[in-house]
Amino acid sequence: MRFEVEMKKADIRAAKWEYAPDFTARLMYKDMVMTPRDYWSFMVGASLPLTSWAYPKAAARVEEMKASGRKSEASYVQMINMVLLDVVDAWLSLKTNHDLIELNRKNVLPQAELTLASALAGYKTGKVMFVMLIDVYRMTLMARLDYYMAVMNYATSQAQLEQAVGLSTAEIEEKVRSFDSKWEKLP
Repeated sequence: MRFEVEMKKADIRAAKWEYAPDFTARLMYKDMVMTPRDYWSFMVGASLPLTSWAYPKAAARVEEMKASGRKSEASYVQMINMVLLDVVDAWLSLKTNHDLIELNRKNVLPQAELTLASALAGYKTGKVMFVMLIDVYRMTLMARLDYYMAVMNYATSQAQLEQAVGLSTAEIEEKVRSFDSKWEKLP
């Protein structure tokens, strides 16, 4: 799209030449069949845009090219904004899913396992009913499922970030680290 913008700028410069006169020169060799004389001819011509309709036509062409150039620039800016939105969206999704993984791994899963162990011990001693044990077991399975869903979503958002940026995760982390080190050196 950047090259298209440059091409439109060149089109505007070319359209402005329609205001100028058009000069032509031609050199021809005529080989006359069945005659002993062949000859050369030279022709010079000039086309001057002096008519009443020539100037408005050229001006309209320039304006058309300028409008087309503005459209290309707007499309280019829109594409940049879309790519930046994709990057930010993928980055936020990656961070959110990473936080969910950590929350499930450090808090939810250990608490669910502890609750299941407590319910199982209570069932063995006869203090917890079987239905309650099944419910606690179901809640533990749901916590594990939530953890694995967060892992899957993390991998998906990691792939989306790599696609949006065009670099692997290791390269992205390296660039972020180098940016952070430059940022810390600023006064």
